[in-house]
Amino acid sequence: MMMANFASEYLDPVVEAKQAGEELKRKTDGVFREIFSGYTEITATLDAVNLVATLVELSPPRSKKIEKDDYIKFLIGSHLQEVYMLEQRLTAYATKISRLYGIADLPAKIKTVVYGPLEAIIRTRGSHVHARRYSDEGLDWVAAMALFRRTAHKLGDDLEFEYRRAQLKWSRQIKNNNSEILVIVDRYFELIAAAIGADHKIAFPDRA
Repeated sequence: MMMANFASEYLDPVVEAKQAGEELKRKTDGVFREIFSGYTEITATLDAVNLVATLVELSPPRSKKIEKDDYIKFLIGSHLQEVYMLEQRLTAYATKISRLYGIADLPAKIKTVVYGPLEAIIRTRGSHVHARRYSDEGLDWVAAMALFRRTAHKLGDDLEFEYRRAQLKWSRQIKNNNSEILVIVDRYFELIAAAIGADHKIAFPDRA
């Protein structure tokens, strides 16, 4: 809400000027973009994390061009990638705010709040990203059944069962991960809010 109010108050005069055929420029425009764009990058990543969670719960596409084993592995890999990207963007934004507002110890505080809790997920992603797409025993079974299905082997009849089992497992895991992420992000923005404003209102840094 703080950021929404901050952006609205700053951009309303810009919109009004544009509607009047004028261009409004202020010396704080650059700093505003740094504060606001970093925030929107984080929220966009959170939206992607939530989208993946929704897709994992849904039935896979019926198109014959999309193999079930490839699809679910893609979604799991996307989840791990988006969580990694979230950690990177949270860290980068804290560093940017630290520089803008002259708060030297902010990145260290943020690292404790963000990296520690996300470390297990990030480590899982990092251990596979340079070798092969992430997999586990359940996903490997889906891949095996998909292979049998493609070769018209009778074992391929178990593909839907194995897919559903992997889907349920990862749906629960991703829900748990996302619940932890919400707690982390809430704590993160509490620290950011304390750094950039007071009384539920964002202030420009003194140098702006």
